[in-house]
Amino acid sequence: MPLIDGKFEALHLPEKHTRVLFDSSCKWRYRALYGGRSAAKDWSIAAACVEMGIRTEKRFLFTREIQHTIKQSAHQLIKDTIHRLGYQDYFDIPDNKIKCKLNGTFFIFMGLRDLNAKNVKSIEGIDICVVCESEDLTKECFVVLDPSIRKPGSEIWIQFNSQYEDDFVYDFCVTNRPDNMICDKVTYLDHPYNPPEITEQAERMRQQDPKEYSHTWKGDCIRVGGRFYPEFSKEVNVKSHECNRALFDFKYLVDNAQLFMAIDPHTVYYPFCIWVARVKLGKEMYYVVYNEFPTVGFFNGDLYHKIRKTVPCTLTMNELAGMFRILDCTVGNDQFDVTIKERYVDTRFAKASGAKSWSTNTEGLVSEFSKPQNGGVILKQPQERIIDIQKDTIREAIKINDQIPICSINQSRLVVMPHCHNVIDSMINHRYDMDNVTEDEKRKDASDALRITFAGMSRVDWQDHVEMNKKKEFILNSTKCDVTYSLA
Repeated sequence: MPLIDGKFEALHLPEKHTRVLFDSSCKWRYRALYGGRSAAKDWSIAAACVEMGIRTEKRFLFTREIQHTIKQSAHQLIKDTIHRLGYQDYFDIPDNKIKCKLNGTFFIFMGLRDLNAKNVKSIEGIDICVVCESEDLTKECFVVLDPSIRKPGSEIWIQFNSQYEDDFVYDFCVTNRPDNMICDKVTYLDHPYNPPEITEQAERMRQQDPKEYSHTWKGDCIRVGGRFYPEFSKEVNVKSHECNRALFDFKYLVDNAQLFMAIDPHTVYYPFCIWVARVKLGKEMYYVVYNEFPTVGFFNGDLYHKIRKTVPCTLTMNELAGMFRILDCTVGNDQFDVTIKERYVDTRFAKASGAKSWSTNTEGLVSEFSKPQNGGVILKQPQERIIDIQKDTIREAIKINDQIPICSINQSRLVVMPHCHNVIDSMINHRYDMDNVTEDEKRKDASDALRITFAGMSRVDWQDHVEMNKKKEFILNSTKCDVTYSLA
């Protein structure tokens, strides 16, 4: 242990980790470790921070893109590291903060998406900000964080597993690395303290699946084809603008839109479900993704693609139906009486469906869900050929003219509410495979669910909704775009 007979001893970390985290040849603003599995990136960073903090007063912020609870943070990692290094008598470790009794060093934990004008000042005095699991780090979050860590001499440390070459974090740390960043790629081969089981697992994958070995263990990027929805952007499709604020108002959608829901089933794992509101503004149809299931909160902050084939579904059909009813009518703190126009399920599904007690084919799934004891959920099956062509319909809805400002005549007809993290992740990161024809499976579920919804909606007439709201009008909440639309 570094603390022996009351004296601090040297901390021994893998060579590459030591160079990146402790190099003092330059005034580094950014330090980054990236690569593959079992490379001890988080382990080394935690140990380095604890060691620095017990010797000199420091203020640390450990953050990640999404953090709903302290259990999703690095709090347990820091706590375990303190005990592993033998420093437990020198720290107070409450549930939401860790503080050193010797000198006032403290660790705080916060999600990047929680940063706003009210709490950003609380992190101005941070010495070192550690961005954990930053493979999903977005440029939008980083441009808020970076200038907020403003104490003279402060640093931002980044660790991630490589995903795609055009990910923001890979581009920032590797492809277009700034001059004031020190960065290195590390793998399990650089970690001399790995147990032999790790080496055996890696070697087995190297022989059985060299491509997956290269990505998972060696930390090489997945060189898949282009984005499936290349024009989707958080700045356009997830952000409220003066001319489309009504689309982010759930009460407005309840009063004026048709509401739909679709399920992309799994075998023994959780299905992915999506809710879409369709509303007509002037002559155009607009689409709002207003809910999804599972949510990141349901899986303690993990995105669906990380657990999709690892966590068996433990909910019965009746319990799932109950979840559907809640998400039908609730967005944030807003809850209304709603009517879901239609619900859909993937017609091509013929294996099983999401829980071990479910049916083993699509027709059986439809029949079982419709039973009162299973929730009485009525599902329709869009034709397979209609599902397949919806990617072009969705792309057309996303499209805008990026040469002119967003306004009432130039806005995306597809909007995703900000709390639908899995849909946003899929729309940004879902890609073709290397052949640029086949879709990569990793984030396909949310994309499929959206296409299933669009396929079903394409067969539903708008006219019956118009008749019910024939004389209803609204004025968009705008100071720049004084435009009145009629639903008639």
